Amino acid sequence: MPEGEIESFDPEEQHGLIAPDDDGDPLPFTIDDVEDYHVGERLTVGDRVAYDEDEDEGAAIHVRRLSARGYG
Repeated sequence: MPEGEIESFDPEEQHGLIAPDDDGDPLPFTIDDVEDYHVGERLTVGDRVAYDEDEDEGAAIHVRRLSARGYG
């Protein structure tokens, strides 16, 4: 399963980008794709994540947080 980090996230629009560890192009994702997200939580630039890639859409799906920024 690929890993990367949150490159950007807009809480109002509820979408962002993941920077893959393999230096590929950033992948878009929506808050609905984050498996362990609970209302009121924050996603922060730099949070480590694992994800699957929807190759047809060119987007990250099944996003799972590995650690918060600066930890892990």
